This record gives sequence, C-alpha cells and structure tokens, in this order.
Amino acid sequence: MPEGTRTVLVVDDEPDIREIIRYYLEDIGYQVIEADRAEQAIVLAQQHHPALITLDIMMPGMDGLEASKRLKENPLTRDIPIMILSIVADKSRCLQGIADFLSKPFERDDLLNKVRTILTETAPPLPGGQRRSATEPKNILIVDDDPDTVAVIRYWLEEAGYNCATAFDGLQALDMARSQTPDLILTDIKMPGMDGYEIIKRLKSRSETARIPIIILTAVMITQADRNAGLQLGASRFLTKPFEPSALITEIQHVLAATPEHTS
Repeated sequence: MPEGTRTVLVVDDEPDIREIIRYYLEDIGYQVIEADRAEQAIVLAQQHHPALITLDIMMPGMDGLEASKRLKENPLTRDIPIMILSIVADKSRCLQGIADFLSKPFERDDLLNKVRTILTETAPPLPGGQRRSATEPKNILIVDDDPDTVAVIRYWLEEAGYNCATAFDGLQALDMARSQTPDLILTDIKMPGMDGYEIIKRLKSRSETARIPIIILTAVMITQADRNAGLQLGASRFLTKPFEPSALITEIQHVLAATPEHTS
C-alpha cells in the first residue's frame, strides 16, 4: 500500500545496494534519489531536502561519518534525519546526531520498519533548521501562468510539508484567495490579462484578503522603482527566478514568522 510521496536520499557507493533499497522503498510509495559519493549527497540534500537520508559509512573519498557531520552543521540540512546503513561493527561511533543504525546485510522488513519509525516521529524537514507542526500545515496559493513553474514550486512546498493550491490567472487567484484565505500567496508579475501588481492591489483592497502576505516571483530584472511600487501595494518580498528551493522556503519562513495568525 503506498505510504505517500516523501523522498528518501539513498547514499551508497555500491550500485546493487542502492538498487535494493530503491526497490524496497518505491514498492511502498516513497520517492528515491541516489548518490554514490558523500560529496554528491551533500549537494543533493541541499537541493531536494529529502525526508530521510540513508547513508553508508565506508565510501571512497569523504566517508559517511564526515558527510553526516557536515550535513548536521549546515543549517539547510541539519534537521534531515539520517539513518546509517553499514557493515561497520562499532555502532557507537555513528550515533551522534543519527536517527538510527542498521547493519548490513539487512532484511527488507527491518529496513522498512526503521524508515517508517523515523518518518513517523519526524516532522517534514525545512531549510534553515526550522520545523512546523505536522498537524497544522500552512496553506499556500501559487499563482503563475506557466504550468511547469507551478508544478515545480508545488512539489518543493509539498515536500516541505505545506498545503498548496494553484491558480493560473489573476481572476482565478482572486476567487481562490477569497474562498480559501490561504496563509501566503506566491504570485508571478508578468501574466496575460491581470498582472501580479493588479492582483496585489485588489487583494489588499478587500478586508477578507488584505492581511494575506504576498511574495512576488519575477523572472525579469526589475528596477528599484518597480520593487518599491510592489512593496507599497502590500507585497512582503520579491524573489527573482530562477531560485533554489532553499531560497524560496527560507523566504516563506521569514514572511510567515512575521505575519500574525489570521482567521479564515
């Protein structure tokens, strides 16, 4: 039975081991990304913010213990739980900052039981070392006329534990904002018909949507005058495309932390 679409980063220099773990995890509904080196794993962890990392110790170049240390020192990745999968017998060397340990060779049920336990006990990780309540996810409305952009942003945010709704033009965005009262709106500027500035102006003119914070996403270089105009209309921040998932989620965290709770 599928258990959701949370992502696990599998780190091992042995292709056969990665293939076995991928098969076990995908069979019950997890998404899997792979790294065959510790250095690659650190980069992928920052890019994808997986729900869990399984990490071998004995690898060429940087070993798993050093990779774990660097992941836990990095504010973008320090809250991602790590499970060591290794033939190393001295388990005590691995446990500082580690969610669990499983010795190789392992049985399918042992692996899956440990993964389930970690992910049940661990709220979805967010960059910046912050964590939200898994029982009260924030609702974010994504407004952009490009379906591919919407799909990518939605994937990033849902992986981080947010609820997402989407709109592809200004009128749809206004309707959804009024009916759903999201906790935050992300909007593009350049869209056919009603642009992002007009969306902000209309939202801020109505009492039921005036307090919803808005982050403007733009793919064009804007002047300081344009930026000031957006801020004066009521936008909270600007973010220029393309951007990394960590940059977007950090901006969202900052805006939500500065915004008083509103009632729907």
